[in-house]
Amino acid sequence: MKMYIIILLLFNACISSMVLKANDMDTSYRLFGGIGMGLSFHEGAFGGIPSIQTCCAQYPSAQGSIAETTFGIRMPNSLQQGRLTLQGSASLTFNFVNAPFSTKTLVGNFISGNTVTPAMIDFSLNMSGMLIGIEPRLSIYYSNLPLSLFAGLNASMFLMNNALQTEELIEPSDAFFKNGTRTQNNYDGSITETRSINVSAIFGLEYTHHISNRIALHSSIAYRTFIQSFIENHPWRMDGIILGCGISYALPATPPPPPPPPIEKEPEIILAMHFHAMMNEGMLEFGDTVPYPYERIIDITSTSIAPVYLFAKGSASEVKEQSHNEVTLAHALKHINTPIRIIAFESDNEPKNTALKRAETIKQRLLVNGVNRSFDIQTRTVKTNGLRYPELLDEARMVMVSFADGTLPNHIMRDTQYVFQSTSLRFLSEPSITGANIAGMVTLGTSKTMSIEEPDITFQLSPHPAYPLETQKLIAQSFATLEPNMKTKGRIELYARPILLREKQQESIQTESNSEFILGYSDFDKSDFTWIDQTVINRIVDAGKAGKQIILTPLIDDLGSSDHNSPLAEKRLQSAFALLSSVVSKEVLSSVKTASARTYNADGGSLGRVLHRGIAVTIGK
Repeated sequence: MKMYIIILLLFNACISSMVLKANDMDTSYRLFGGIGMGLSFHEGAFGGIPSIQTCCAQYPSAQGSIAETTFGIRMPNSLQQGRLTLQGSASLTFNFVNAPFSTKTLVGNFISGNTVTPAMIDFSLNMSGMLIGIEPRLSIYYSNLPLSLFAGLNASMFLMNNALQTEELIEPSDAFFKNGTRTQNNYDGSITETRSINVSAIFGLEYTHHISNRIALHSSIAYRTFIQSFIENHPWRMDGIILGCGISYALPATPPPPPPPPIEKEPEIILAMHFHAMMNEGMLEFGDTVPYPYERIIDITSTSIAPVYLFAKGSASEVKEQSHNEVTLAHALKHINTPIRIIAFESDNEPKNTALKRAETIKQRLLVNGVNRSFDIQTRTVKTNGLRYPELLDEARMVMVSFADGTLPNHIMRDTQYVFQSTSLRFLSEPSITGANIAGMVTLGTSKTMSIEEPDITFQLSPHPAYPLETQKLIAQSFATLEPNMKTKGRIELYARPILLREKQQESIQTESNSEFILGYSDFDKSDFTWIDQTVINRIVDAGKAGKQIILTPLIDDLGSSDHNSPLAEKRLQSAFALLSSVVSKEVLSSVKTASARTYNADGGSLGRVLHRGIAVTIGK
């Protein structure tokens, strides 16, 4: 309950203060007075001051107190830059500082009989003083907030100062100095060689609460730093944090001079006008929205990716060749929430788990590109003993990537086009007094401007190039002149709003008479499919519905004899027909034609042979 009351009082203080500021109550000079208390921080690292010579002490930095009293005048809030308001002030300041330096030091040993006790002395130097100074400040307010940032410079001098030094023997307790007491070298007097002028800077935050149109309370927190040391060629200087409060009184402001008497003008002759617009022979009233038709055409380009990596010999981290762009692959994999299968190969003469390390290398590359998905990692070992074709040894360093069901990733690119239709407006102005001369201007946003020389004009709309799909304001003005210096004007305001007529999505059209795609890829000497391109299956389904010609061509290696490859080509065709039987009708399947097997022409690389195996599909136009 107490916290609620405090928050309510603070809220009320802020609101009342902001309301009074909104009434420009600080447009006059204000007398100000305030006090402040805080902590002071003094730099040490010295063995004495010119007034006192200490034998063995080295004083560290110390923390003391600071008190301030301020009397001054604040200027009116007349200097403004946008929402910022600047206010100057000048004050007479009194600063009371206290610097209690102290250090404890072992100075020797005290011998009593056979007992040796270390002797410790407390060297204390308590310095204090009062400074009087002159301080100009500049405060910055934002809008009507009662908070302000302020900064100022202060030039001050000591009115009085004092240094109190004692050397007190702390240990041992039964020992005394030669003077028979436990203290010596006492000094209580003024500090010599102080600077005649001490310069300091102050920065802080102030909150102002207006009690009335004259009286205001001010609370603040500030940081004061002395730029110079207090004593010439001596390290003693001070910084301080001060909490302050004060009160100000606004002096009565001189009332502004009375305004000059109004200049009597001849009464204007207002010409009544009927002003409207027409579109397609239909009347548009003030504030109408003009439909602005357009079409949206989305071109979709699909590209299947068959990702194959070929590692360097004997390496599980260095990729020598790859069949794809890795950024494009990552983009295609990220848009389908399906586990990813990685098949990695190794030869039996490589270290164990080489294939697993290669798979992990590719997995990390996909993760770095943002493919955060579950992975199904499979490894295969190629036996080199009895290997019929040395060329297949390169394939023992491959890693292949696909979705878990064997389908290939598909990269889809969308290109959106906007096609606008032309729309015209006809503006008409009809003055009520016959014979009035008409002139004027029509504008559409910032895209077009046209002068009106006649009362009946036609205006052609066009989209704003920077904002083609945003509603735009259309303003028309017409001025009627009876005779010199006697004018009137009419105004109509319309809005041009884009209206979507239809949206079309279409795949990019192939320019050739027919198109060839790879339905699936097979491993060496295998007839089933390791990879399947789902987009090609979709193309076959669409081609079957459209009655287009479909041709399947088996793809075989250049390795092996024709007696071995011919049966393998037939088996791959059987796998393709079995795959298509679940997605196309029997009539379409019976119309699918087959072509003779096509043999890979070696180009010296390994990836070309891998990506050639399987079934090619040709779709006629």
